[in-house]
Amino acid sequence: MFTVAFATAIAGGVLALSLPAMAQAGTETRGVPGHQAHHVAPAHAPATGVAVVAQKKARGGDGDEDGKKKCCKHCPPGPPGTPGRSAGIDTAFQGNNKFVGYAQGNGPTFVRDPRTTPPWHDLSTLPGYPGNASDVSLAVMGNTLHVTVLSTTGLIRQTACTVNPTPGTGNNPAWPGNCGSFVELTPPL
Repeated sequence: MFTVAFATAIAGGVLALSLPAMAQAGTETRGVPGHQAHHVAPAHAPATGVAVVAQKKARGGDGDEDGKKKCCKHCPPGPPGTPGRSAGIDTAFQGNNKFVGYAQGNGPTFVRDPRTTPPWHDLSTLPGYPGNASDVSLAVMGNTLHVTVLSTTGLIRQTACTVNPTPGTGNNPAWPGNCGSFVELTPPL
């Protein structure tokens, strides 16, 4: 077993401590009670592995090559990443009927009509649909539900769907046949 001596100056005098040291696979551990232990490679061995990481951590580094931290809250932001999938949802009422619009962000847009079976209807098959809608807005005016979508490429298009009488009854075709083609509403850029 090795011992390590440390000298500490106390009020102009010197105090010597002799503590047992722990040996570990070619390294020596030096410790003082109340302080962090440091792994040090012996003089005849290159500083590698655990010893290098311990030495850098003792200097305040995180184990990288130059001892600088790789991440800090004061560093400038990096380049933007690839946009993720975005989805949108909206609701509109006509009397006691609540319509829900859902744009998945990766393709279709659905409208939920609680009076029909099935209740969800895909509007992406209509002519003029912009594709990859990331947001949707619904508005009811009289017997018409206006569905406006925003695509991930910035296109804004709108369709109008007759919702009274209930689609699929009377002279009103079933969803999505009760809707017209999507029309362009994108502002000039």
